[in-house]
Amino acid sequence: MIYLKLAWRNLWRNRRRTFITVGSLFFAVLLAIVMFALLEGVYGNMIRNMAGFTTGYLQVHGNG
Repeated sequence: MIYLKLAWRNLWRNRRRTFITVGSLFFAVLLAIVMFALLEGVYGNMIRNMAGFTTGYLQVHGNG
């Protein structure tokens, strides 16, 4: 319990560093979420476009 009390007190000793660190973490997580959403959207559009350009969702080919 004393470690938490010490850590909490040290967070507010240098407020500028604390806010910069929290802001950096927030920005990094936000950027990761946006990149993941963009990649999912691009992948979904790629699948939809390939299905639309071909004759159907399933193609059967013979051997050789």
